[in-house]
Amino acid sequence: NQCSVGGWAQIPTYVIASNPGNGDEFGFQIAMSRDGTTMAIASPNEDGGLGAGSDNICEPSNSGSLSFCTVDSGAIYLYQCNKNQAGLCDNWNVVPAYLKATNPGFIERIGDILSGFAISAEGSMVVVGSYGENGAANASATNTCKDAIQDPVGCSTDSGAVYVFKCDKNLNNECVSWAKPAYYVKAPNADAYNRFGGRLAINADGNTLLVGAGGESGGIGATISNTCIRLTTFDPTCALGAGAVYLY
Repeated sequence: NQCSVGGWAQIPTYVIASNPGNGDEFGFQIAMSRDGTTMAIASPNEDGGLGAGSDNICEPSNSGSLSFCTVDSGAIYLYQCNKNQAGLCDNWNVVPAYLKATNPGFIERIGDILSGFAISAEGSMVVVGSYGENGAANASATNTCKDAIQDPVGCSTDSGAVYVFKCDKNLNNECVSWAKPAYYVKAPNADAYNRFGGRLAINADGNTLLVGAGGESGGIGATISNTCIRLTTFDPTCALGAGAVYLY
């Protein structure tokens, strides 16, 4: 709803996903730019995989048979308003920007309530965590890992990741399109169950990023190059689930 001099509108704008599916949990997390013209909506149980579009509908029952489906990989939807001459939103675009990880994985649930989610003040950058992402520290943005058993070198179960999306602007400094994630952010000491991206924050202009990893296990004397596996407590520089924060 928009507030005017007389109060709030009685009939609100009703927003649903462009590809609603059973149990997708569209609206599980939401964020809005400071000027109220851009809104980001998370759908952590959305089932689109590589190659999925905003009109594809993937259900758990058919996700195994459709190449563009990946169960509970999650998605973010970006809506922007069309302003009138008074500077108020007349309407919101019907077809949103549909944002997916470059490496959507099984049950990685980007935008889940247990993951961080933020939008910059002017609405040109969206940052989303995926605490269940399974890439190792050396993983690339195109790696898809179910778990460390699948690939013990390139994968690390629930190590977590952060995806940074930026809009492409026109000469009027308006967002005209959103591409794939501009950045795929991993902790340099990513380890199993660190859950990097569980919480995050960005400043107003999007130049500073703060990422929490509640399961990180560095103890006294640990450095950013230390790798402490959560299930191993024999190293004196490790402390099980001590947690850490990374500033970029």
